[in-house]
Amino acid sequence: ASGFQSVQFRELEFLLGLKDPAVCGRLVCEPEEADRLQRRLAAPSLSDAVDDLLVRRGFPRDPPPAPSAAGASAPEEWRLRALVRIYEEPEAHADLVALCEVLIEMDECLALWRAHHVQMVERMIGAKRGTGGSEGVTYLRSTLPKRAFPDLWRVRSHLGQEPEEH
Repeated sequence: ASGFQSVQFRELEFLLGLKDPAVCGRLVCEPEEADRLQRRLAAPSLSDAVDDLLVRRGFPRDPPPAPSAAGASAPEEWRLRALVRIYEEPEAHADLVALCEVLIEMDECLALWRAHHVQMVERMIGAKRGTGGSEGVTYLRSTLPKRAFPDLWRVRSHLGQEPEEH
């Protein structure tokens, strides 16, 4: 199967926390694969498990934000605040720092895989449509910014700064 049609790759994304329900409607797959993908979509992800661990370790979640006029909610800043504390107090949270570093390394490997995949596809088919019906390289390039743990990338910009007043 093409990458666009790869049920296994979508399962990996869902498992990490990159869940997009629309993907299930775009895939052409066997009924048992579709069922497996739906179960993975509904199941807790690694990102959910990390959030639950942070809460259990004393980093409380903010109450859910009220939707804005446009219907979108504000990003969950509690996780970023928790990560700032974890990284600024590494002796007190050595195990969490180690976990975070493994997660960002995994995220980096996935990002590097995506970048290499774009290059390979461009080398093989150029700017043609993808073999799975996608826009090919154009679609693949649009996936390059995806991160399973975006706050682990964002936290680096916030370390060593004075906390903002809320």
